This record gives sequence, structure tokens and C-alpha cells, in this order.
Amino acid sequence: MSVVEPVDIVLQKTLRAAGEEFYIRFLKQSIFARWAEIVGESNSRHWLPVLIKEKTLFVKTYESAWLNELTFYKKEIIGNINRIVTGGEFEIVNEIKPAPVYEKPSKTTLDLIDGNFGEPPPPEKLPGDLRKVNLTDEEISEIENLAAEIKNAELKNIVTKTLINRLKLEKLRIKNGWHKCKKCNSLCPPEKIFCDLCYMTESGEMRRKIRQVFTDAPWLSFPAVRREVLKTMPHMKNECTLSVIASERATLLNRIAGRIPFGDKTSPDAMTLVMLKKQVEPENLTPKLIDAALKEMFFSRADRPFKG
Repeated sequence: MSVVEPVDIVLQKTLRAAGEEFYIRFLKQSIFARWAEIVGESNSRHWLPVLIKEKTLFVKTYESAWLNELTFYKKEIIGNINRIVTGGEFEIVNEIKPAPVYEKPSKTTLDLIDGNFGEPPPPEKLPGDLRKVNLTDEEISEIENLAAEIKNAELKNIVTKTLINRLKLEKLRIKNGWHKCKKCNSLCPPEKIFCDLCYMTESGEMRRKIRQVFTDAPWLSFPAVRREVLKTMPHMKNECTLSVIASERATLLNRIAGRIPFGDKTSPDAMTLVMLKKQVEPENLTPKLIDAALKEMFFSRADRPFKG
């Protein structure tokens, strides 16, 4: 007996075959459709997703108590999104922020993906008319074969039309200088080297590399860290900015500080924290410097206001 795949699985496979950029947009839209599954039916009535911009999801809530709850469960929600929507294959959301309560959400979820609050993203400016782009009989046949597994006639028609327009758009983009991603076959604008999905992966790898360099040599200056990272990732020279490096250093400082018990001044973590905080090499550490740096770090963490 043959096993018939659920329609959502078939649809997901079909849309992925249309290209990674198109697939990511489909996955982002799925967050809105599966929101109750992601956060639970009860929570979904108090937390309203209103916008996805890059990898940040903006969520609206009208009560401060539920805003605090959203902040508390943020990591768990992000984990659920990436597990349920992408199957854990990659990270599509890495941050959740509260949305302004005075903004009205758009009428369609398509308008809420990589746009502004309640506004659709600006249209892509490509010279030429999509209706004038011709497809070969072979290309049309291939699209029909991709949609053949979808049994619902209305859904099959929608997917077929979508894939035809997608292929026409790809042809028009190539005509206007778009090229293949450095890591996969998806198309990129002339000014970029990666598609959105590969950029997410490379950006995450670059940030991990920054933290690793600081872990291995915590006393290094920002320019020195940048040089080390670009030795293995020269293609990320525009993304590896000093502000990104500073952000990853701050993340690492907080992670290490969280592992150090108050009063510890001798453990490897404590020494690393001081070298990272003061950017001093091991031979330049002194008891006075260690004491001052640790006190400064712990008092700054204690005084940090809660962010709702």
C-alpha cells in the first residue's frame, strides 16, 4: 500500500524546489499560520505576532503582565518556532521584541514579512514586464510535474501559477545582473554574494568565530579580532564590523560572568573575564586589576535595569 504524504509536506517540498528565497518567505508566513501551535492556544490570545523583519519577530500584547511573560518565555518561543516551522534545520528567528501597541497589523500575513509595521515591503524595482517573459515548453512541463503530487485542484492551480511567476522572475533577475549564491544555486542581487538563507548561516558562523577568537585570546583589540576572523572568512569583510565584534564581546562577557560565583578571583573563567574586560594579556594581570575589574563587572550586572 502506498503512503500518501500530507498536503502540507508536499506543498513544502514543492515550494522549496522553487528556490531558497521563496522557501524562506513561505516559512516566515507559516509562523503566523501556526502561532497557536507555537505558543499554545491560551497564550496566542494574548500575544499577537505582527511583523517579521529579517530574523526578528515583533509581538504585540496589551497588558504589562503578558509582556513580562513574553520576555520570560522568549527563548522557549524562539526554540519552538525554529523546531516547528523549519524542523530544526536552520534558525529563521533569533529574537523576539515587543511591537508598538499603537500600530495596526496588516490585513495579510504576506505584508508582515520583512516589511514595516502594517506596511507591505517595497516592491522590487526590476526593469521589464514579467508578463513579457516567456517560458519554454520544457520549463512549463517541469513545473507541472512539481505540482503533480498535489491532489487538490484549487491548490495545485495556485502553486502552478506561483511557480510559473517565480521562474519568470528568476529569468528577469538574471537579465538584470543577478547571480548564483556563493554557497548554493539561489539567485542573489548584484551587490550581494549570498542568498538570505546562506547569509543567515554565514553570519551566525562569523559571530561564533568572533567569540572563539576572544575565547582563545581575550586580550585582543577589536581590529585584531577582525583580522583573525577575516583570515578564514574574507568574504564577510563588510559584515564583520567593529560594532558586531563589540556586540559578541558583550555577549561573551555576560556568559562568562554568569558562570563565576561572587568572590571568585582565581578560576580560569575569572581570569578570562578580566582579560576580556580590560583587554590585557596574562603577564600584565595584577591582583589589584583583577579585583577592580571583577567588582566593576558584577556591580554593572547587578545595576542593569530589567528590560521588558
